[in-house]
Amino acid sequence: MQCNGKCHLMKELAKASDAEKPLSTDKKGTTSILDVLIFEEIKSFDIIPLCFGTKEKTNSYYSNLYFHLNSASVFHPPAFIS
Repeated sequence: MQCNGKCHLMKELAKASDAEKPLSTDKKGTTSILDVLIFEEIKSFDIIPLCFGTKEKTNSYYSNLYFHLNSASVFHPPAFIS
């Protein structure tokens, strides 16, 4: 025997692959999936308007203590000395 068992191994692998082929093409094991969609129609849709107060309330106790400084009275350019 020149093949050292390789011929026998190839024959056994061919038998095994032939035995597996009917199982792979067999469609008895598959199941179908059924999707069911259920919906209900909405007859009426009521929108309730909400009104939020946008008017800002002023605090009567608030006093505006911020005042603007006149920048001309603060900034003086350097005096030219000759």
